[in-house]
Amino acid sequence: MESSTPTRAERVKALLLEHVKEHVALSNPVQEAYEKKLSKDIDRTLNFLKQAEHALEKLNSEDTAEHDSWTDETRRKANSLALFEMYKKLPYTVMKNDLLGTATAAHLTGEAVVQQEEATKSLKLKSDALKQELDFLKTTLADYKTMLALLEKRIASHPRRVEVMEQKLHNAQHVDDELLEKTEQVKEATRRIKSVEEKLQQHMVRVITKLHAMLDWENTGMVDEETFKRKIKQSIQLIQQLVHKLVSDTEGWVSVTPGSSEEQLVQLMHRNNIIEIRNTGDFAIRLRSYGSEF
Repeated sequence: MESSTPTRAERVKALLLEHVKEHVALSNPVQEAYEKKLSKDIDRTLNFLKQAEHALEKLNSEDTAEHDSWTDETRRKANSLALFEMYKKLPYTVMKNDLLGTATAAHLTGEAVVQQEEATKSLKLKSDALKQELDFLKTTLADYKTMLALLEKRIASHPRRVEVMEQKLHNAQHVDDELLEKTEQVKEATRRIKSVEEKLQQHMVRVITKLHAMLDWENTGMVDEETFKRKIKQSIQLIQQLVHKLVSDTEGWVSVTPGSSEEQLVQLMHRNNIIEIRNTGDFAIRLRSYGSEF
């Protein structure tokens, strides 16, 4: 047979009895009497609950169909009789020394006291932390006040130095404005130089292309398009190397392979006195640095 699920009242009784067994020695006669009386109060309360539940079940299951034919007068009389019968029976009242209520109140009061103690400890910890923070802020404020007093004293004793510092700050701002203006001028000059460089690059490509076209026209055999483009590219690279050497190298010599496609460009530049030729060792050329001797 399956055991029935204990009711709420039975669970409360078990918890209270367990509480008594855990916290009080059973050898104490006073405690034994207290436990017996508490058990009787619990049983009496359980009995009252069972009677109340039985009455509710009976009331809910009562057939009211037979009263449908009652008149209003009959219903009022029946209600009066029911109230009379009910008032003859006193309802359940708890005794003043009811141990069940006392034990429950003591248990709830104990829990409330424990919760209150924990809340008090938590508030005390927070209060201590806030007090420490307040002390730190007070110390910091005192330090700031001391520093402010020292600064005011120094300023009052050296008024000329303050004026000099203010003038330096003003001059520094003026210098910053000049540097900003110079920077903008340099950016503008760089942009213009870049534009001139691009135009010179385009002009150089047109001149070299025209040169190789004329040289190719003078030759008896026409070269193909790929060879023509390769000659132009090699000539441009040669001029770029000459310019780079002139700027970055003290010697500035660039080796040229005899019989290459660049040789015709070299001969043209030499006839126009644009380059110098070094015949000792490897065949090399460099741009003339006009004006460096003056």
